[in-house]
Amino acid sequence: MSVRWIATAALTFGVAGLLALTAEGAWPFASLELRHRREMKSRVAVPADPTPTRFEALDALPTRSSVAEYSAIERRAVAVEGFVERFDARGNGEVALRIVREWPTTRGTTGALLATLSPSFRARHPEWAVDALVAELRLTERAELPAGGEARRVRVSGWLMFDAAWSIHPVTRLEVWDASLARYRDAGVYPEVTTKRGGGA
Repeated sequence: MSVRWIATAALTFGVAGLLALTAEGAWPFASLELRHRREMKSRVAVPADPTPTRFEALDALPTRSSVAEYSAIERRAVAVEGFVERFDARGNGEVALRIVREWPTTRGTTGALLATLSPSFRARHPEWAVDALVAELRLTERAELPAGGEARRVRVSGWLMFDAAWSIHPVTRLEVWDASLARYRDAGVYPEVTTKRGGGA
């Protein structure tokens, strides 16, 4: 193995690493937007009282504004109800849920929302492991809705973040609608079933 080959490989991997750091906003010379986005993705605080928010309200948020303008909106925590169509498990440990506002979807209907489970919050929630999410959300092994399947109704809570479009990142709570309880429950958390014993004579 020649010294030239080693030097070339080191330079190649070094440049690739710098590009990756820059894309994630970790490089000191990354743009303000990239560094801000990294900071927003890394939030670990759990909001005390997320505001119930409809898709229409998210659609109305500004999309052509500066970091200073949309960063104020990113201080808001919201809770949004919808239906999980699929999710994408990313190499960086994130899981991005694609949520639509209604099911079945209507042709021409807009309003898909990305809600991302960050590595920090997934570490707190072992029930957010990929296999567990596939089972809870009734998806295929490819994390997609099976043919003829019915999308799972969910409520996601977390911080607003702007990245070309408005999303929830990170998600701080994930709930699924449980028809047997007629209410939402935390994903992967099942209430204990108690059996009443009749008294003897």
